[in-house]
Amino acid sequence: MSDMLDKFRALLGEVPKEWKVVKLKDIAETFISGGTPSTKNPEYWGGDIPWIRSVHITKYYIDESSIKQHITKKGLENSSTKVVPKGNVIIATRVGIGNSAVNLIDVAINQDLTGVIIDTSKIDPFFLVWYLHLPRVLMLFELFSRGTTIKGIPKKHLQELYVPLPSLPEQKKIAEILSTIDKAIEKTDALIHHYQQLKNALMQKLFTEGIGHTRFKSSPLGQIPAEWDVVKFGDISEFKNGINFKGDLKGDVGILTIDVLNMYGEGIYLDMSNLYRVNMEVKENYLLQRGDILIVRSSLKQEGVGWASMFNGYHEPVTFCGFLIRARMKEGYRDTVLPEFLVYYLRSDISRSMLISTSGKVAITNISQGLLKQLNIPLPPLEEQKKIAQILMTIDNKIEAEIKTKEELEKLKQGMMDKLLTGKVRVKVGEESG
Repeated sequence: MSDMLDKFRALLGEVPKEWKVVKLKDIAETFISGGTPSTKNPEYWGGDIPWIRSVHITKYYIDESSIKQHITKKGLENSSTKVVPKGNVIIATRVGIGNSAVNLIDVAINQDLTGVIIDTSKIDPFFLVWYLHLPRVLMLFELFSRGTTIKGIPKKHLQELYVPLPSLPEQKKIAEILSTIDKAIEKTDALIHHYQQLKNALMQKLFTEGIGHTRFKSSPLGQIPAEWDVVKFGDISEFKNGINFKGDLKGDVGILTIDVLNMYGEGIYLDMSNLYRVNMEVKENYLLQRGDILIVRSSLKQEGVGWASMFNGYHEPVTFCGFLIRARMKEGYRDTVLPEFLVYYLRSDISRSMLISTSGKVAITNISQGLLKQLNIPLPPLEEQKKIAQILMTIDNKIEAEIKTKEELEKLKQGMMDKLLTGKVRVKVGEESG
């Protein structure tokens, strides 16, 4: 135990001399364990008492939106679950070890959680939670964990957790700064979700109704604009599986190779970062050309199969691995089919539901060239294809911009957490902050 505490103290590092370093038990009034009412008794469930598991803690606070289950008073009285009064800190001490949040509402907890009833005259709950979110502290939780099947942190070890203790006003200011950044991340997340929902709705509309049409006709895809055609994917494209190679040929020497992990960017173009090389001779017909579409042939997850991305060119030759299928427009269709339009359609729910429902499932999910060849594709006039692709690309650009903003905010938050919570950077409080 003393060895672990030494490691704990070492990982905490130096803090300003004005700060105290205390143990969690020194700033807590009590520790509350949780439990689960019997799921076999319906009288225990569906009441008005919020009840949470560790998986429900997805942000640094718990509010009404965090609650997925409720229990009855009878469920509370006939189980080991207990209610943690609002304004305290809940920590995952088994499943999801170290995950923590301030509960803004009274909430009952399950056996994977521990409620820490804090002394608010000594510590701000949000400061404590932000401190518990530090990567180095999460490492310490792992040091303290015990067990084989399900690891857990014994309460006596949790109580020994070292916590830096600035003055209460400084704690509140630190917590306010970090919470402000996190709220900006939440808003960015909401924007990303909004644009993604908008994009999905537009894709459904654009690939069935098009732009400005008043006349429609029946087709293998249902009602489509009268001016549109429907073609088989195999009629307009030639298909080729990627290269297969032994693992020892993969590395930093040879030809750049697209892998499945390069396929899943938000935008329709292939992610050309983190490519690996394969040290082997590759025939000309395995090299990618701008406008080629790659489709995931094999995936461990069913929802991953059939995902499409477009190769937009590169400054050196690039090939693709055997888990992918390349679709290249046939000569007669290169001036009438826009690859970007085709990728967007392949990513639409209409296309993906057809591909996934007919894919083969063994250990992994597979699709074949034969399946792709039979896929029905709507074909508007080229100018309308361009307009549809441009509308969707505009939304993609907004999504990618927000994702970049979120990544920058996440980096800022991590940097500020490390600096503020350890006192490397001090904040002004009281009269000094004016």
